[in-house]
Amino acid sequence: MKFKGFTSLSTSAICGPWRSSARKPPATAFDLSSYDLEGYNEFISYSLFPESVYNVSVSTSSFRTKILVGFQSLGSRHPPLYQENLAIICERYGGGGHPRVGAISFPTGALEEARKAAAESAAELKT
Repeated sequence: MKFKGFTSLSTSAICGPWRSSARKPPATAFDLSSYDLEGYNEFISYSLFPESVYNVSVSTSSFRTKILVGFQSLGSRHPPLYQENLAIICERYGGGGHPRVGAISFPTGALEEARKAAAESAAELKT
């Protein structure tokens, strides 16, 4: 996948994109840690993966390693049935947020810990 500033975006770095059972919505997990970013606009993932209801990302910057968990709220094609409380998921790892978006910050250099938490969070959303 290509877009401005990136030559490719791999969605398989954490747990890959998945389409879960008929009872659960599609979700996407991706890892931006290999890119030299100080942050990114989380709405990009909704444009790149419009079929996903949830997106889980890992990114790094000069001052933290971050997981962002978001609900695709753009448009009305996703029924309210698919609204997990993302803040509760993030709070388990020391983060927070609100029902539709949450984040977890780790110290710089804690990439493997962040990837593990992201994979566990993503797995929870798909089961």
